[in-house]
Amino acid sequence: MDKVEDLIVFDICGNRYRLITFISFSKQIRYIKQILTHAIYDKGRWKK
Repeated sequence: MDKVEDLIVFDICGNRYRLITFISFSKQIRYIKQILTHAIYDKGRWKK
């Protein structure tokens, strides 16, 4: 698990994919922004 700005990024499926989420701790809700392969995540376009 990594924190990137206000997002939390999880490594899933043996580190082949990235689950990018926003977590509202006050509401106890997790919003899924994207699920990407490791290669696409590394390109960094998801940050825009």
